[in-house]
Amino acid sequence: MAAHQVKIKLDKTEAKKGDIVEVKALVYHPMETGLRKDRSGKVIPRHILKKFICMVAGKEVFSADFDTAIAANPFIRFKFRAVQSGPVVLTWVDEDGSDIVGQARITVN
Repeated sequence: MAAHQVKIKLDKTEAKKGDIVEVKALVYHPMETGLRKDRSGKVIPRHILKKFICMVAGKEVFSADFDTAIAANPFIRFKFRAVQSGPVVLTWVDEDGSDIVGQARITVN
């Protein structure tokens, strides 16, 4: 399988301590429910992301559990309070045991 592409946008890459930072992220993933059939009538195997976690400077600031109702190429948008400079690491956990990771950076003054 090809590598999954991740797009991340922070509305601020530099912030004052206490500022609210908005994150928009998109990951390219098929999110197959296991309920569809291909043209020959065979069931397309289930393949979904099951969890999303955002860590900023090593601390979890947001997480979400996914299920079959999430569309392919899921887009997620959330906010966190800027406390410390460091990497903004977004991790999608695939049910096959692999992780898809994207990263940005924020500087807090």
